[in-house]
Amino acid sequence: MADARLFGVLPPVLLDAWLMRQFPNRTLEELDNLDFGRLWRVLACQAVLRAEDVRDLQMQGKYEPTPAEWRMIRRNDRLTRKPYQTIRSPLPEE
Repeated sequence: MADARLFGVLPPVLLDAWLMRQFPNRTLEELDNLDFGRLWRVLACQAVLRAEDVRDLQMQGKYEPTPAEWRMIRRNDRLTRKPYQTIRSPLPEE
């Protein structure tokens, strides 16, 4: 996954190559009009969903997450737990 901060510092040819890899059936002309803010939000959401998929596999005993995957799972927990703590959530503190 590309980091949004890289969009502004990558040489254009590398950014084009990355975009063509992400969208293999699109032309460069089509990709020129891409909404990068929207793309970044989708990539961030996909990372959250990927971490939750890993958690599900771990809970089923089918997969042991890597340290990086555990960090993403814990990050998701912190992000989702915070709003509920204001309404006295039964979720435990870390």
